[in-house]
Amino acid sequence: MINIFISSIFSCIILLSSGIIFEKFIFNKKTQNIDPWTAGLFGFIVIGFISLSINFFFPINKIFGTAYFVLSLIIFFIYFLKYKKKKELILITLCVSITSFLLITSANINRPDAGLYHLPYIRIIQENKIILGLTNLHYRFGYTSIFQYISAIYNNFFFKVEFLSFPLASLFPFFFLFLCKKFTNALKKNNEINIISIFFIIIFSLYSFNRYSNYGNDIPASIFFFVLIVIVLEIEKIKEINLNEFFYILIISIFLLMLKTSMVVVLLLPLIIFLLNKSKKNILKNKNTVLSLIFISFWIIKNVLISGCVIFPLKETCLKNLYYYNENITILASSEAEAWAKGYPDSKKKMSFIEYNSNFNWTKTWANNHLIKILEKLMPLLIFLVIFFSKKIFNKSFWNKFNIKKLITNHTILLIIFFTSICTIFWFLKFPVYRFGMSFISTLIILLSIALFANKNDTMYSKRFYFNVIAIGLILFSGKNLNRIFKNYDLSYHNSPWPQIYTMKINEKNNEKKFLRIKNDNLTFYYSGGEECMYSKSPCSNYYNKNLKQKKINNYSSFFIKKN
Repeated sequence: MINIFISSIFSCIILLSSGIIFEKFIFNKKTQNIDPWTAGLFGFIVIGFISLSINFFFPINKIFGTAYFVLSLIIFFIYFLKYKKKKELILITLCVSITSFLLITSANINRPDAGLYHLPYIRIIQENKIILGLTNLHYRFGYTSIFQYISAIYNNFFFKVEFLSFPLASLFPFFFLFLCKKFTNALKKNNEINIISIFFIIIFSLYSFNRYSNYGNDIPASIFFFVLIVIVLEIEKIKEINLNEFFYILIISIFLLMLKTSMVVVLLLPLIIFLLNKSKKNILKNKNTVLSLIFISFWIIKNVLISGCVIFPLKETCLKNLYYYNENITILASSEAEAWAKGYPDSKKKMSFIEYNSNFNWTKTWANNHLIKILEKLMPLLIFLVIFFSKKIFNKSFWNKFNIKKLITNHTILLIIFFTSICTIFWFLKFPVYRFGMSFISTLIILLSIALFANKNDTMYSKRFYFNVIAIGLILFSGKNLNRIFKNYDLSYHNSPWPQIYTMKINEKNNEKKFLRIKNDNLTFYYSGGEECMYSKSPCSNYYNKNLKQKKINNYSSFFIKKN
Protein backbone atom coordinates (compact mmCIF):
# COMPACT_ATOMS: atom_id res chain seq x y z
CA MET A 1 0.00 0.00 0.00
CA ILE A 2 2.84 2.38 0.89
CA ASN A 3 4.59 1.51 -2.37
CA ILE A 4 1.44 2.31 -4.33
CA PHE A 5 1.00 5.69 -2.63
CA ILE A 6 4.67 6.66 -3.15
CA SER A 7 4.38 5.59 -6.80
CA SER A 8 1.28 7.76 -7.16
CA ILE A 9 3.18 10.80 -5.84
CA PHE A 10 6.06 10.33 -8.27
CA SER A 11 3.68 9.72 -11.18
CA CYS A 12 2.12 13.09 -10.39
CA ILE A 13 5.56 14.74 -10.28
CA ILE A 14 6.59 13.29 -13.67
CA LEU A 15 3.43 14.60 -15.32
CA LEU A 16 3.67 18.02 -13.69
CA SER A 17 7.31 18.38 -14.70
CA SER A 18 6.53 17.40 -18.30
CA GLY A 19 3.70 19.92 -18.44
CA ILE A 20 6.01 22.61 -17.06
CA ILE A 21 8.35 21.94 -19.99
CA PHE A 22 5.37 22.37 -22.33
CA GLU A 23 4.17 25.64 -20.80
CA LYS A 24 7.65 27.16 -20.42
CA PHE A 25 9.09 26.44 -23.86
CA ILE A 26 5.92 26.65 -25.94
CA PHE A 27 4.36 29.73 -24.36
CA ASN A 28 7.52 31.19 -22.78
CA LYS A 29 5.77 31.42 -19.42
CA LYS A 30 7.73 32.25 -16.30
CA THR A 31 8.09 29.23 -14.03
CA GLN A 32 6.18 30.85 -11.17
CA ASN A 33 3.22 31.62 -13.47
CA ILE A 34 2.70 28.12 -14.80
CA ASP A 35 -0.70 26.67 -13.92
CA PRO A 36 -0.28 23.18 -12.33
CA TRP A 37 -3.81 22.14 -13.30
CA THR A 38 -3.14 22.59 -17.00
CA ALA A 39 0.49 21.47 -16.75
CA GLY A 40 -0.48 18.05 -15.40
CA LEU A 41 -2.75 17.36 -18.38
CA PHE A 42 -0.33 18.63 -21.00
CA GLY A 43 2.36 16.51 -19.40
CA PHE A 44 0.74 13.52 -21.11
CA ILE A 45 1.23 15.14 -24.52
CA VAL A 46 4.90 15.94 -23.83
CA ILE A 47 5.70 12.43 -22.57
CA GLY A 48 3.88 10.88 -25.53
CA PHE A 49 5.84 12.96 -28.04
CA ILE A 50 9.20 12.29 -26.38
CA SER A 51 8.58 8.56 -26.05
CA LEU A 52 7.33 8.25 -29.63
CA SER A 53 10.36 10.15 -30.97
CA ILE A 54 12.84 8.00 -29.03
CA ASN A 55 11.34 4.74 -30.26
CA PHE A 56 12.20 5.50 -33.89
CA PHE A 57 15.85 4.97 -32.96
CA PHE A 58 16.02 3.22 -29.58
CA PRO A 59 14.00 0.97 -27.30
CA ILE A 60 12.35 2.86 -24.46
CA ASN A 61 14.27 0.88 -21.89
CA LYS A 62 14.99 1.45 -18.19
CA ILE A 63 17.92 3.73 -19.00
CA PHE A 64 15.67 6.23 -20.77
CA GLY A 65 12.94 5.77 -18.18
CA THR A 66 15.36 6.43 -15.31
CA ALA A 67 16.93 9.44 -17.01
CA TYR A 68 13.51 10.97 -17.62
CA PHE A 69 12.46 10.26 -14.03
CA VAL A 70 15.54 11.99 -12.58
CA LEU A 71 15.11 14.96 -14.93
CA SER A 72 11.46 15.25 -13.85
CA LEU A 73 12.46 15.41 -10.18
CA ILE A 74 14.96 18.20 -10.90
CA ILE A 75 12.42 20.24 -12.90
CA PHE A 76 9.76 19.78 -10.23
CA PHE A 77 12.18 20.88 -7.49
CA ILE A 78 13.07 24.07 -9.38
CA TYR A 79 9.37 24.71 -10.07
CA PHE A 80 8.50 24.21 -6.41
CA LEU A 81 11.14 26.71 -5.28
CA LYS A 82 9.92 29.38 -7.72
CA TYR A 83 6.16 28.74 -7.43
CA LYS A 84 4.58 31.37 -5.17
CA LYS A 85 1.68 29.25 -3.85
CA LYS A 86 3.67 26.32 -2.43
CA LYS A 87 0.87 25.11 -0.16
CA GLU A 88 -1.46 25.02 -3.18
CA LEU A 89 1.06 22.96 -5.17
CA ILE A 90 1.49 20.51 -2.28
CA LEU A 91 -2.29 20.19 -1.98
CA ILE A 92 -2.67 19.53 -5.73
CA THR A 93 0.07 16.87 -5.61
CA LEU A 94 -1.61 15.17 -2.65
CA CYS A 95 -5.08 15.28 -4.26
CA VAL A 96 -3.79 13.71 -7.47
CA SER A 97 -1.76 11.11 -5.57
CA ILE A 98 -4.58 10.08 -3.23
CA THR A 99 -7.07 9.75 -6.09
CA SER A 100 -4.55 7.74 -8.15
CA PHE A 101 -3.97 5.56 -5.11
CA LEU A 102 -7.71 4.91 -4.75
CA LEU A 103 -8.10 4.00 -8.42
CA ILE A 104 -5.05 1.71 -8.54
CA THR A 105 -5.68 -0.03 -5.24
CA SER A 106 -9.31 -0.77 -6.08
CA ALA A 107 -8.38 -2.37 -9.41
CA ASN A 108 -7.86 -6.11 -9.51
CA ILE A 109 -8.45 -6.82 -13.21
CA ASN A 110 -7.43 -5.55 -16.62
CA ARG A 111 -9.64 -5.32 -19.69
CA PRO A 112 -9.09 -8.07 -22.29
CA ASP A 113 -7.66 -5.47 -24.67
CA ALA A 114 -4.87 -4.82 -22.17
CA GLY A 115 -3.74 -8.43 -22.31
CA LEU A 116 -4.22 -8.78 -26.08
CA TYR A 117 -2.27 -5.77 -27.34
CA HIS A 118 -1.86 -2.85 -24.87
CA LEU A 119 0.60 -4.54 -22.50
CA PRO A 120 2.37 -6.61 -25.21
CA TYR A 121 2.92 -3.44 -27.24
CA ILE A 122 4.35 -1.62 -24.23
CA ARG A 123 6.81 -4.48 -23.77
CA ILE A 124 7.69 -4.41 -27.49
CA ILE A 125 8.62 -0.71 -27.53
CA GLN A 126 10.54 -1.13 -24.27
CA GLU A 127 12.70 -3.91 -25.74
CA ASN A 128 12.82 -2.90 -29.41
CA LYS A 129 13.08 0.19 -31.55
CA ILE A 130 10.24 0.52 -34.02
CA ILE A 131 9.44 -2.73 -35.85
CA LEU A 132 8.30 -2.53 -39.48
CA GLY A 133 5.18 -4.45 -40.44
CA LEU A 134 4.30 -5.19 -36.82
CA THR A 135 0.61 -5.57 -37.73
CA ASN A 136 1.56 -8.78 -39.54
CA LEU A 137 2.45 -10.30 -36.18
CA HIS A 138 -0.83 -9.11 -34.63
CA TYR A 139 -3.16 -6.76 -36.48
CA ARG A 140 -4.35 -5.18 -33.24
CA PHE A 141 -0.91 -3.59 -32.82
CA GLY A 142 -2.15 -1.15 -35.46
CA TYR A 143 -4.77 0.07 -32.95
CA THR A 144 -2.27 1.01 -30.27
CA SER A 145 -2.57 4.35 -28.57
CA ILE A 146 -0.06 7.05 -27.70
CA PHE A 147 -0.88 6.06 -24.12
CA GLN A 148 1.15 2.88 -24.56
CA TYR A 149 4.17 5.09 -25.31
CA ILE A 150 3.41 7.23 -22.24
CA SER A 151 3.25 4.13 -20.04
CA ALA A 152 6.44 2.70 -21.53
CA ILE A 153 8.68 5.55 -20.32
CA TYR A 154 7.57 4.90 -16.71
CA ASN A 155 9.82 1.83 -16.68
CA ASN A 156 12.89 2.66 -14.55
CA PHE A 157 15.38 1.31 -12.00
CA PHE A 158 13.68 2.92 -8.98
CA PHE A 159 10.23 1.35 -9.17
CA LYS A 160 8.76 -2.01 -9.96
CA VAL A 161 7.64 -2.61 -13.52
CA GLU A 162 4.00 -2.12 -12.41
CA PHE A 163 4.82 1.61 -12.29
CA LEU A 164 3.78 1.72 -15.95
CA SER A 165 0.15 1.44 -14.76
CA PHE A 166 0.26 4.79 -12.94
CA PRO A 167 0.01 7.47 -15.65
CA LEU A 168 -3.44 6.14 -16.55
CA ALA A 169 -4.54 6.42 -12.92
CA SER A 170 -3.11 9.97 -12.65
CA LEU A 171 -5.14 11.19 -15.61
CA PHE A 172 -8.55 11.49 -13.95
CA PRO A 173 -7.46 13.53 -10.89
CA PHE A 174 -5.61 16.04 -13.09
CA PHE A 175 -8.67 16.23 -15.32
CA PHE A 176 -10.97 16.76 -12.35
CA LEU A 177 -8.78 19.56 -10.94
CA PHE A 178 -8.71 21.16 -14.40
CA LEU A 179 -12.53 21.09 -14.52
CA CYS A 180 -12.78 22.56 -11.02
CA LYS A 181 -10.44 25.40 -11.99
CA LYS A 182 -12.44 26.17 -15.12
CA PHE A 183 -15.68 25.92 -13.15
CA THR A 184 -14.53 28.48 -10.57
CA ASN A 185 -13.36 30.76 -13.40
CA ALA A 186 -16.86 30.56 -14.93
CA LEU A 187 -18.39 31.40 -11.55
CA LYS A 188 -16.16 34.48 -11.22
CA LYS A 189 -17.20 35.69 -14.68
CA ASN A 190 -20.83 34.82 -13.88
CA ASN A 191 -21.15 33.05 -17.24
CA GLU A 192 -24.15 30.82 -16.58
CA ILE A 193 -23.84 28.79 -19.77
CA ASN A 194 -20.23 27.83 -19.02
CA ILE A 195 -21.11 27.20 -15.36
CA ILE A 196 -23.82 24.70 -16.26
CA SER A 197 -21.81 23.09 -19.07
CA ILE A 198 -18.74 22.41 -16.94
CA PHE A 199 -20.91 21.41 -13.97
CA PHE A 200 -22.58 18.64 -15.96
CA ILE A 201 -19.27 17.48 -17.42
CA ILE A 202 -17.98 17.18 -13.83
CA ILE A 203 -21.03 15.18 -12.72
CA PHE A 204 -20.92 12.92 -15.79
CA SER A 205 -17.20 12.30 -15.30
CA LEU A 206 -17.56 11.41 -11.62
CA TYR A 207 -20.00 8.57 -12.25
CA SER A 208 -18.54 7.45 -15.61
CA PHE A 209 -14.79 7.41 -14.83
CA ASN A 210 -14.68 5.98 -11.32
CA ARG A 211 -13.32 2.54 -12.20
CA TYR A 212 -9.67 2.21 -13.24
CA SER A 213 -10.19 -1.26 -14.72
CA ASN A 214 -12.48 0.20 -17.40
CA TYR A 215 -10.10 2.88 -18.63
CA GLY A 216 -8.16 1.20 -21.45
CA ASN A 217 -7.64 3.56 -24.41
CA ASP A 218 -11.27 4.74 -24.44
CA ILE A 219 -11.57 6.74 -21.20
CA PRO A 220 -8.40 8.81 -21.85
CA ALA A 221 -9.85 9.77 -25.24
CA SER A 222 -13.16 10.78 -23.62
CA ILE A 223 -11.35 12.80 -20.95
CA PHE A 224 -9.29 14.79 -23.43
CA PHE A 225 -12.38 15.34 -25.57
CA PHE A 226 -14.04 17.02 -22.58
CA VAL A 227 -10.85 19.07 -22.05
CA LEU A 228 -11.15 20.22 -25.66
CA ILE A 229 -14.82 21.17 -25.23
CA VAL A 230 -14.14 23.16 -22.04
CA ILE A 231 -11.33 25.10 -23.75
CA VAL A 232 -13.61 25.95 -26.69
CA LEU A 233 -16.38 27.04 -24.29
CA GLU A 234 -14.08 29.73 -22.88
CA ILE A 235 -13.55 31.32 -26.30
CA GLU A 236 -15.74 34.39 -26.59
CA LYS A 237 -15.24 35.10 -30.30
CA ILE A 238 -14.42 32.13 -32.53
CA LYS A 239 -13.59 34.36 -35.50
CA GLU A 240 -11.04 36.30 -33.45
CA ILE A 241 -9.42 33.41 -31.61
CA ASN A 242 -5.85 34.13 -30.47
CA LEU A 243 -2.91 31.98 -31.49
CA ASN A 244 -2.46 30.32 -28.10
CA GLU A 245 -6.11 29.30 -27.91
CA PHE A 246 -5.97 27.85 -31.42
CA PHE A 247 -2.80 25.93 -30.58
CA TYR A 248 -4.44 24.36 -27.53
CA ILE A 249 -7.35 23.21 -29.69
CA LEU A 250 -5.11 21.93 -32.48
CA ILE A 251 -2.65 20.00 -30.28
CA ILE A 252 -5.42 18.39 -28.21
CA SER A 253 -7.30 17.38 -31.38
CA ILE A 254 -4.14 15.77 -32.75
CA PHE A 255 -3.50 14.08 -29.41
CA LEU A 256 -7.05 12.69 -29.48
CA LEU A 257 -6.36 11.02 -32.84
CA MET A 258 -3.26 9.44 -31.31
CA LEU A 259 -5.23 8.24 -28.30
CA LYS A 260 -7.96 6.62 -30.39
CA THR A 261 -8.16 6.28 -34.18
CA SER A 262 -11.96 6.63 -34.03
CA MET A 263 -11.33 10.20 -32.82
CA VAL A 264 -10.10 11.19 -36.30
CA VAL A 265 -13.36 13.12 -36.82
CA VAL A 266 -12.29 15.53 -34.04
CA LEU A 267 -9.74 17.09 -36.43
CA LEU A 268 -12.72 18.81 -38.05
CA LEU A 269 -12.93 21.22 -35.11
CA PRO A 270 -9.58 23.04 -35.59
CA LEU A 271 -10.24 22.98 -39.34
CA ILE A 272 -13.63 24.68 -38.91
CA ILE A 273 -12.19 27.25 -36.49
CA PHE A 274 -9.29 27.93 -38.87
CA LEU A 275 -11.67 28.51 -41.80
CA LEU A 276 -13.83 30.86 -39.69
CA ASN A 277 -10.85 32.79 -38.34
CA LYS A 278 -9.85 36.20 -39.69
CA SER A 279 -6.11 35.68 -39.12
CA LYS A 280 -5.45 32.54 -41.18
CA LYS A 281 -1.97 33.67 -42.26
CA ASN A 282 -0.85 34.30 -38.68
CA ILE A 283 -2.04 30.84 -37.67
CA LEU A 284 -0.16 29.16 -40.52
CA LYS A 285 3.05 31.08 -39.79
CA ASN A 286 2.94 30.43 -36.06
CA LYS A 287 5.72 28.17 -34.73
CA ASN A 288 3.28 26.23 -32.57
CA THR A 289 1.17 25.29 -35.59
CA VAL A 290 4.32 23.96 -37.24
CA LEU A 291 5.17 22.04 -34.05
CA SER A 292 1.70 20.46 -34.05
CA LEU A 293 2.14 19.35 -37.65
CA ILE A 294 5.52 17.81 -36.79
CA PHE A 295 3.85 15.95 -33.92
CA ILE A 296 1.17 14.41 -36.13
CA SER A 297 3.79 13.68 -38.83
CA PHE A 298 5.70 11.51 -36.37
CA TRP A 299 2.52 9.56 -35.63
CA ILE A 300 1.75 9.13 -39.34
CA ILE A 301 5.29 7.89 -40.03
CA LYS A 302 4.96 5.44 -37.13
CA ASN A 303 1.66 4.15 -38.56
CA VAL A 304 3.14 3.70 -42.03
CA LEU A 305 6.16 1.84 -40.66
CA ILE A 306 4.22 -0.64 -38.51
CA SER A 307 1.19 -1.17 -40.79
CA GLY A 308 1.80 0.40 -44.21
CA CYS A 309 -1.15 2.77 -43.65
CA VAL A 310 -1.38 6.44 -42.72
CA ILE A 311 -4.45 5.63 -40.62
CA PHE A 312 -4.78 1.92 -39.88
CA PRO A 313 -6.98 0.09 -40.88
CA LEU A 314 -8.38 2.59 -43.40
CA LYS A 315 -7.49 0.86 -46.68
CA GLU A 316 -7.68 4.08 -48.70
CA THR A 317 -4.70 5.49 -46.74
CA CYS A 318 -2.40 2.49 -47.25
CA LEU A 319 0.77 2.33 -49.35
CA LYS A 320 0.32 -0.92 -51.24
CA ASN A 321 3.84 -0.99 -52.69
CA LEU A 322 5.48 -1.54 -49.31
CA TYR A 323 6.74 -5.11 -49.06
CA TYR A 324 5.34 -5.61 -45.56
CA TYR A 325 1.88 -4.21 -46.31
CA ASN A 326 -0.80 -6.90 -46.31
CA GLU A 327 -4.21 -5.92 -47.70
CA ASN A 328 -5.98 -8.98 -46.27
CA ILE A 329 -4.95 -8.05 -42.72
CA THR A 330 -6.06 -4.45 -43.25
CA ILE A 331 -9.48 -5.50 -44.57
CA LEU A 332 -9.91 -8.02 -41.74
CA ALA A 333 -8.95 -5.48 -39.09
CA SER A 334 -11.28 -2.84 -40.52
CA SER A 335 -14.31 -5.07 -41.02
CA GLU A 336 -13.93 -6.97 -37.74
CA ALA A 337 -13.52 -3.85 -35.58
CA GLU A 338 -16.57 -2.21 -37.15
CA ALA A 339 -18.66 -5.40 -36.96
CA TRP A 340 -17.89 -5.98 -33.29
CA ALA A 341 -18.77 -2.38 -32.46
CA LYS A 342 -22.09 -2.92 -34.25
CA GLY A 343 -22.98 -5.99 -32.22
CA TYR A 344 -21.79 -8.80 -34.52
CA PRO A 345 -21.37 -11.38 -31.69
CA ASP A 346 -25.09 -10.92 -30.86
CA SER A 347 -26.20 -11.56 -34.44
CA LYS A 348 -27.92 -14.90 -35.07
CA LYS A 349 -27.53 -14.64 -38.84
CA LYS A 350 -24.43 -16.18 -40.36
CA MET A 351 -22.76 -13.39 -42.32
CA SER A 352 -19.23 -12.21 -43.03
CA PHE A 353 -18.01 -9.06 -41.28
CA ILE A 354 -18.24 -7.09 -44.53
CA GLU A 355 -21.77 -8.28 -45.28
CA TYR A 356 -22.91 -7.52 -41.73
CA ASN A 357 -21.57 -3.97 -41.95
CA SER A 358 -23.20 -3.31 -45.34
CA ASN A 359 -26.67 -1.92 -46.11
CA PHE A 360 -27.47 -1.35 -42.42
CA ASN A 361 -27.78 -5.13 -41.83
CA TRP A 362 -26.49 -4.48 -38.33
CA THR A 363 -29.09 -1.98 -37.13
CA LYS A 364 -31.68 -4.48 -35.82
CA THR A 365 -29.15 -6.48 -33.83
CA TRP A 366 -27.52 -3.28 -32.54
CA ALA A 367 -30.88 -1.77 -31.52
CA ASN A 368 -31.92 -4.91 -29.64
CA ASN A 369 -28.69 -5.07 -27.66
CA HIS A 370 -26.37 -2.06 -27.67
CA LEU A 371 -29.02 0.67 -27.86
CA ILE A 372 -30.65 -0.51 -24.64
CA LYS A 373 -27.28 -0.54 -22.86
CA ILE A 374 -26.45 2.94 -24.19
CA LEU A 375 -29.75 4.33 -22.93
CA GLU A 376 -29.14 2.70 -19.54
CA LYS A 377 -25.72 4.37 -19.33
CA LEU A 378 -27.13 7.76 -20.30
CA MET A 379 -30.23 7.53 -18.08
CA PRO A 380 -28.62 9.15 -14.96
CA LEU A 381 -27.52 12.12 -17.06
CA LEU A 382 -30.94 12.49 -18.70
CA ILE A 383 -32.78 12.25 -15.36
CA PHE A 384 -30.50 14.81 -13.73
CA LEU A 385 -30.93 17.20 -16.68
CA VAL A 386 -34.72 16.95 -16.41
CA ILE A 387 -34.57 17.62 -12.65
CA PHE A 388 -32.10 20.49 -13.13
CA PHE A 389 -34.20 22.24 -15.77
CA SER A 390 -37.58 21.19 -14.32
CA LYS A 391 -38.51 24.81 -13.48
CA LYS A 392 -38.51 25.61 -17.18
CA ILE A 393 -39.51 22.26 -18.68
CA PHE A 394 -42.75 22.17 -16.70
CA ASN A 395 -43.43 25.92 -16.94
CA LYS A 396 -46.10 26.79 -19.53
CA SER A 397 -45.16 30.48 -19.57
CA PHE A 398 -41.60 29.56 -20.58
CA TRP A 399 -42.82 27.62 -23.62
CA ASN A 400 -45.25 30.40 -24.55
CA LYS A 401 -42.33 32.85 -24.71
CA PHE A 402 -39.94 30.35 -26.27
CA ASN A 403 -38.23 31.56 -29.43
CA ILE A 404 -36.08 29.27 -31.56
CA LYS A 405 -33.98 32.28 -32.66
CA LYS A 406 -32.35 32.47 -29.23
CA LEU A 407 -30.58 29.16 -29.94
CA ILE A 408 -28.28 30.79 -32.47
CA THR A 409 -27.25 33.82 -30.43
CA ASN A 410 -24.31 32.04 -28.79
CA HIS A 411 -22.00 31.12 -31.69
CA THR A 412 -19.62 29.08 -29.54
CA ILE A 413 -22.41 26.82 -28.25
CA LEU A 414 -23.79 26.56 -31.77
CA LEU A 415 -20.35 25.51 -33.08
CA ILE A 416 -19.96 22.81 -30.40
CA ILE A 417 -23.47 21.46 -31.06
CA PHE A 418 -22.76 21.32 -34.79
CA PHE A 419 -19.37 19.68 -34.22
CA THR A 420 -20.60 17.07 -31.70
CA SER A 421 -23.55 16.27 -33.99
CA ILE A 422 -21.08 15.35 -36.77
CA CYS A 423 -19.03 13.31 -34.30
CA THR A 424 -22.15 11.47 -33.10
CA ILE A 425 -23.29 10.68 -36.65
CA PHE A 426 -19.80 9.38 -37.50
CA TRP A 427 -19.81 7.28 -34.33
CA PHE A 428 -23.23 5.79 -35.13
CA LEU A 429 -22.30 4.88 -38.71
CA LYS A 430 -18.90 3.35 -37.91
CA PHE A 431 -18.37 2.32 -34.25
CA PRO A 432 -21.68 2.62 -32.32
CA VAL A 433 -20.57 1.10 -29.03
CA TYR A 434 -21.02 3.27 -25.93
CA ARG A 435 -17.40 3.52 -24.77
CA PHE A 436 -16.33 4.87 -28.19
CA GLY A 437 -18.93 7.62 -28.27
CA MET A 438 -19.85 8.47 -24.66
CA SER A 439 -18.10 11.87 -24.83
CA PHE A 440 -19.78 12.80 -28.14
CA ILE A 441 -23.30 11.88 -27.02
CA SER A 442 -23.10 13.30 -23.50
CA THR A 443 -21.66 16.62 -24.73
CA LEU A 444 -24.37 16.91 -27.39
CA ILE A 445 -27.14 16.18 -24.88
CA ILE A 446 -25.74 18.65 -22.32
CA LEU A 447 -25.21 21.49 -24.80
CA LEU A 448 -28.59 20.99 -26.50
CA SER A 449 -30.28 21.16 -23.09
CA ILE A 450 -28.38 24.33 -22.24
CA ALA A 451 -29.21 25.92 -25.61
CA LEU A 452 -32.91 25.23 -24.99
CA PHE A 453 -33.26 26.14 -21.33
CA ALA A 454 -30.30 28.26 -20.20
CA ASN A 455 -29.42 31.90 -20.66
CA LYS A 456 -26.04 33.60 -20.26
CA ASN A 457 -27.33 36.08 -17.74
CA ASP A 458 -30.01 33.88 -16.14
CA THR A 459 -28.82 32.49 -12.79
CA MET A 460 -30.30 29.03 -12.38
CA TYR A 461 -28.94 28.01 -8.97
CA SER A 462 -26.71 29.32 -6.21
CA LYS A 463 -22.99 28.58 -5.86
CA ARG A 464 -23.77 26.54 -2.74
CA PHE A 465 -26.04 24.23 -4.78
CA TYR A 466 -23.30 23.50 -7.34
CA PHE A 467 -20.60 22.90 -4.75
CA ASN A 468 -22.87 20.65 -2.65
CA VAL A 469 -23.76 18.47 -5.65
CA ILE A 470 -20.10 18.19 -6.68
CA ALA A 471 -19.16 17.33 -3.09
CA ILE A 472 -21.78 14.55 -3.03
CA GLY A 473 -20.41 13.27 -6.33
CA LEU A 474 -16.89 13.18 -4.88
CA ILE A 475 -18.09 11.30 -1.82
CA LEU A 476 -19.81 8.69 -3.99
CA PHE A 477 -16.70 8.44 -6.22
CA SER A 478 -14.45 7.84 -3.20
CA GLY A 479 -16.97 5.53 -1.54
CA LYS A 480 -17.21 3.29 -4.60
CA ASN A 481 -13.45 2.87 -4.78
CA LEU A 482 -13.00 2.40 -1.04
CA ASN A 483 -15.68 -0.29 -1.16
CA ARG A 484 -13.79 -2.03 -3.99
CA ILE A 485 -10.59 -1.87 -1.94
CA PHE A 486 -12.20 -3.54 1.12
CA LYS A 487 -14.00 -6.03 -1.11
CA ASN A 488 -10.83 -7.07 -2.95
CA TYR A 489 -8.52 -6.99 0.03
CA ASP A 490 -8.26 -10.71 0.64
CA LEU A 491 -5.05 -12.59 1.37
CA SER A 492 -4.07 -13.13 -2.25
CA TYR A 493 -4.59 -9.46 -3.10
CA HIS A 494 -2.82 -8.35 0.08
CA ASN A 495 0.33 -10.14 -1.06
CA SER A 496 0.28 -8.43 -4.45
CA PRO A 497 -1.74 -5.17 -4.40
CA TRP A 498 -0.85 -4.07 -7.92
CA PRO A 499 -2.75 -4.18 -11.20
CA GLN A 500 -2.07 -7.57 -12.74
CA ILE A 501 0.10 -7.01 -15.79
CA TYR A 502 1.58 -10.50 -16.08
CA THR A 503 -0.31 -13.57 -17.19
CA MET A 504 -2.06 -15.54 -14.48
CA LYS A 505 -0.05 -18.66 -15.26
CA ILE A 506 3.53 -17.64 -14.48
CA ASN A 507 6.95 -19.17 -14.17
CA GLU A 508 7.92 -18.98 -10.50
CA LYS A 509 11.57 -18.17 -11.28
CA ASN A 510 11.23 -15.18 -13.61
CA ASN A 511 7.57 -14.21 -13.07
CA GLU A 512 6.70 -14.77 -16.71
CA LYS A 513 4.68 -17.36 -18.51
CA LYS A 514 6.69 -19.76 -20.63
CA PHE A 515 5.43 -19.07 -24.11
CA LEU A 516 6.49 -21.05 -27.16
CA ARG A 517 9.43 -19.32 -28.80
CA ILE A 518 9.01 -19.54 -32.55
CA LYS A 519 12.44 -19.55 -34.18
CA ASN A 520 12.32 -20.60 -37.80
CA ASP A 521 13.93 -19.18 -40.95
CA ASN A 522 15.05 -15.91 -39.26
CA LEU A 523 11.63 -15.62 -37.59
CA THR A 524 11.68 -15.06 -33.83
CA PHE A 525 8.72 -14.22 -31.64
CA TYR A 526 6.78 -15.62 -28.69
CA TYR A 527 3.52 -17.45 -29.30
CA SER A 528 1.06 -17.53 -26.40
CA GLY A 529 -0.94 -20.46 -27.72
CA GLY A 530 -4.04 -18.33 -28.29
CA GLU A 531 -4.03 -16.86 -24.77
CA GLU A 532 -3.39 -13.24 -23.82
CA CYS A 533 0.27 -12.27 -23.91
CA MET A 534 -0.03 -9.64 -21.17
CA TYR A 535 3.41 -8.28 -20.19
CA SER A 536 5.46 -11.32 -21.31
CA LYS A 537 8.65 -11.33 -23.34
CA SER A 538 8.45 -9.56 -26.68
CA PRO A 539 7.46 -9.61 -29.40
CA CYS A 540 4.51 -11.74 -28.41
CA SER A 541 1.29 -12.64 -30.21
CA ASN A 542 -1.67 -14.93 -29.65
CA TYR A 543 -1.78 -15.52 -33.43
CA TYR A 544 0.57 -17.60 -35.53
CA ASN A 545 0.52 -17.26 -39.32
CA LYS A 546 2.65 -19.97 -40.94
CA ASN A 547 3.46 -17.58 -43.79
CA LEU A 548 4.86 -14.99 -41.39
CA LYS A 549 8.50 -14.10 -42.10
CA GLN A 550 11.03 -11.76 -40.56
CA LYS A 551 14.05 -9.91 -41.89
CA LYS A 552 16.35 -7.04 -40.90
CA ILE A 553 16.98 -3.90 -42.93
CA ASN A 554 19.70 -1.54 -41.68
CA ASN A 555 19.41 -3.00 -38.17
CA TYR A 556 15.61 -2.56 -38.17
CA SER A 557 13.49 -5.69 -37.74
CA SER A 558 10.44 -6.23 -39.94
CA PHE A 559 7.61 -8.75 -40.21
CA PHE A 560 5.94 -9.61 -43.50
CA ILE A 561 3.62 -12.25 -44.92
CA LYS A 562 5.20 -14.44 -47.59
CA LYS A 563 2.95 -14.48 -50.63
CA ASN A 564 2.01 -17.90 -52.01
